Amino acid sequence: MRMSETMNSDMQAPAAGGRSTTIRKGDVLLQLEGGGVWLACRGDSVPFPADVDAALEEGGVTERDEDALRKFLDGKDRRVLIASAFVPVDAKVKVAMAKDSMSVSLLVSPPSLGGAMPSPDELEEQLHRHGAVYGIDKSALAKLCAEKLFDEYVEVARGTSAVHGSDAAVEVVVGTGGRRGPVEDEDGNVDLKNLGIVNLVHAGDVLATKTPPTEGVEGHTVRGGVLGAKNGKDKSFPAGPGTVVSEDGLSLLAAVEGHLTEVNGRLQVLPVFEVNGDVDYSTGNIDFPGSVVVKGVVRDGFEVRASENITVNGTVEGAFLVAGGNITVVGGIRGVSKGKVEAKGNIAADFADQATLFADGDILIKNALLHSDCRCGGKLVVSGGKKSQIAGGKIQAGSEVVCATLGSEMGTKTEIAVGALPEQVERRDFLRKELHQTTENLEKVEKNIAFLKHAEAEKGLDDEKRAMLGKLTRTAFSCKASMKQLGDEAALLEADMERKRERGAVRVRGTCYPGISVSIRGLTYRVREEFKFGALLYDEGEIKVKPFDA
Repeated sequence: MRMSETMNSDMQAPAAGGRSTTIRKGDVLLQLEGGGVWLACRGDSVPFPADVDAALEEGGVTERDEDALRKFLDGKDRRVLIASAFVPVDAKVKVAMAKDSMSVSLLVSPPSLGGAMPSPDELEEQLHRHGAVYGIDKSALAKLCAEKLFDEYVEVARGTSAVHGSDAAVEVVVGTGGRRGPVEDEDGNVDLKNLGIVNLVHAGDVLATKTPPTEGVEGHTVRGGVLGAKNGKDKSFPAGPGTVVSEDGLSLLAAVEGHLTEVNGRLQVLPVFEVNGDVDYSTGNIDFPGSVVVKGVVRDGFEVRASENITVNGTVEGAFLVAGGNITVVGGIRGVSKGKVEAKGNIAADFADQATLFADGDILIKNALLHSDCRCGGKLVVSGGKKSQIAGGKIQAGSEVVCATLGSEMGTKTEIAVGALPEQVERRDFLRKELHQTTENLEKVEKNIAFLKHAEAEKGLDDEKRAMLGKLTRTAFSCKASMKQLGDEAALLEADMERKRERGAVRVRGTCYPGISVSIRGLTYRVREEFKFGALLYDEGEIKVKPFDA
């Protein structure tokens, strides 16, 4: 082992270690006796010169009686005094410390015949004298002595390097780009209109995780010096609107349900999904549990669905829009007789042509409503534009229809019905039927309950009949709860239908042309003569033309 030495000393080992007064090489013995060194050969064999040289070299006998040696080698003398005066030399130890004080090695020169070998404790003491106090490997010292690892550097002490702390790491675990591509079904068909552009996440979903920073660990030199270590640096989450950091600080969560996206390196969960252009083959269909804003046009055959509101800045061309709230189409609706716009709230548009519009609330059109099939639970108003005209199609409104111009000079056929919608009548009839059936069931259950209670009072009930009584009692409670729920809904529906019957009207600020058919409270009135600024109202069993604000 090559090392740079800051200290390198030759020292005579103390005599406290083990001493060897005999060295054996083959049949040759080298012995220290009476201050002199003797060579002897066991048995009747002739000593092997190589064994003799090896024994003399190991014993450190450099000054020798050459005549005695020759006689010994010739086999004339079996035991000779090879050196009359010999001073044993103890093992010598060199201590080598690296320049950076991170390691220490020892080199031990072998002792001569009769010389002392240092013990592990004595070697450790010498390390201390040279300033080595940390990281001493006692097992290495013991091995050096036990195996007599002479004339080679053996590392017996090592410091520890400082370990700097690692910086925090943040990993985004949810992709921010959506699927962005069609998916092939089991039959190999690909729907190019469903591209998975919406990257939907739910409140509480984990968006990113953090591995926290670690603290640094100090190091030490063999001299006991301290090596400083840096702690790792923390790192913030790329948190944007709609996100929240978990209580333990190790996760970034979605705070709301919405579309996950990345803006300027920060994660955002948006409750409103925006399409910056058109809804077409570049985006595919949109289905989002919130509100949707389309900056461009919704092209023919594509769908936009939202649990809340939909806003389209351009036009809707033969597309399908379904919203749990309101739908607003700034550019108007060209249905081309195949699109459909349906809202739980209101529908508002600049115009509608050959469109199908269904709204639980109101339908509000600014300009023309032409050849369209419209149905709304509230009122249908065509007002605020240059034309504000209704011409052609079928219209059903819960309360009233208001427009500037109704029909056309060409006598375009237009059908208008005001009052309860067919689905309301259907729902009312269903509720009545369910209420009647539930009432009959309750009567039967109560009769059985009365019979079992009478039997219980007279002679008691066995386990089976007692279980039956309990089950019938629970059924009775369930029937009563269902009857209340059905009755409450039916009452509210009847009240709403009655309000619509009383307010049902068709009002025209400008001109109403012939060719219009108006139905109110089951009566139908056909406009055969043009009138202006008038209203069609139910009055004393018939539909009459009255002033607009009547």
